[in-house]
Amino acid sequence: MNFRVPLILITAALMVTSSAHAALLANNFWVNPTFESGTDLNLTTGTPSNWTRDGSDTNICQVITNNSVSASHSLAVIDTTGDFGEWRSDVSLSGNAVAGNSLNIQWYEMYSIPSGEMRLTVLFLDAATNVIGGEIHFVTPFTSSSGWVTTIADSTFVQRNGSLTVPVGAVTLRIALVSGGPGTTTGTMVVDDLSVAVDPTAIVWPPTILVGNINPNPTFELGALLDNPGLAAPGGGWIRGGNYPPANKVITNNSVSPTHSLALIDDSFGYGEWYKYIDLAGVGIKVGDVLDEQLYRIYAVTNGAMRFTMRFLDADNFDLEDGLNQFFAGDESTGGNSPGWTGDIATSPFERVTARAIVPPGAKTLRFNFASGGSGSVMGLLVVDDVSVRLGRPDITGFTSDISGRTITWLSMTSRVYKVEFTTNLSPPTVWTPLVSNVPGDPSLTNNYVDSVVHASPNGFYRVLQQ
Repeated sequence: MNFRVPLILITAALMVTSSAHAALLANNFWVNPTFESGTDLNLTTGTPSNWTRDGSDTNICQVITNNSVSASHSLAVIDTTGDFGEWRSDVSLSGNAVAGNSLNIQWYEMYSIPSGEMRLTVLFLDAATNVIGGEIHFVTPFTSSSGWVTTIADSTFVQRNGSLTVPVGAVTLRIALVSGGPGTTTGTMVVDDLSVAVDPTAIVWPPTILVGNINPNPTFELGALLDNPGLAAPGGGWIRGGNYPPANKVITNNSVSPTHSLALIDDSFGYGEWYKYIDLAGVGIKVGDVLDEQLYRIYAVTNGAMRFTMRFLDADNFDLEDGLNQFFAGDESTGGNSPGWTGDIATSPFERVTARAIVPPGAKTLRFNFASGGSGSVMGLLVVDDVSVRLGRPDITGFTSDISGRTITWLSMTSRVYKVEFTTNLSPPTVWTPLVSNVPGDPSLTNNYVDSVVHASPNGFYRVLQQ
């Protein structure tokens, strides 16, 4: 038996004006991306937080207040002398990205350059601040941008995007806004809303993460201050909640993959909570789809259960009862321990739990709630790691043969259609023969197909594809 789910990724270069501000990249880790934090920002000589002036003429480096994409400030190099000016900023990759990650970078720019070039330059630095992997230059492609009119004030920003891979040994990401390559370059370049994020579609997750996972940062390895249990801010949209904040932790003494996991350690009559939201449309999920859900956990709870809940919300953020899955840790009245609990987080094994959910009518958002209790009397701990969710796959679950033919059974969903194919040989070149197409998913979430064809070879392989 064999199956394959075809996946088509469509990419496009987007060029839009800033009449309506587009959001920063999801899970952006770039510091001060809109240039709204800093000192003396209403002066051209002001300095945005985390940015430094450099070059032979630092007067070229200015802060602009008469045009911006969001809020009221943008960053510029305005060169009238032909000298060299540069804004530069460094951000640590620790907790944000690791070697091999693909980074997406997005910014908005306007420029007018009579000759030469201005550019946004990206560099990776090692622990000794040496440049590794070379410099990546995003050069202005024409003498003026498509949004340029006559001045900064009457021109519009244009969005630009790029991507780059983190090299081995990189510990710092540096971005610079540079006034020129040739010393004769003069002109103006302005940028705003600069954001950088790990490309979730290019991440190779560990085998404990479901293939096709749509949950950003499922292993809790991206974020800020991750080695500080009480102050850590995991990336991917996680928010601290509850009325007892000390319960919310990121821990490093046990995990499924790499080094961090999410925890609730509750020793009070209050409760701690972590929660996050995933926009369904943004990850290609629609009503009627089936989601596979999986997480790993350790728990030791008294006086009731802690829980990890996955539920759907409508457009008004009201809870929908359909599709709700609650992973209770312990008995709802008395509590309990996870299998293999040793009395210590560091030495206890994680338990894998799974569920499936049908996306109900009206669903717009998937919400995760990781809570330390229903009642305030619930105490103990719950640790989770490698939380992944994916669109259900047409896994082949059964195969029988009788006088009527061979019956193939697979998992399905009513929102999709399927086709079944057959081949006699998996060695290249493999030729798959279509048997049936456009089979609608069954409300039972399981489909059957009887292959009554007499094939030339009595042996062979089947696969089910989601069309």
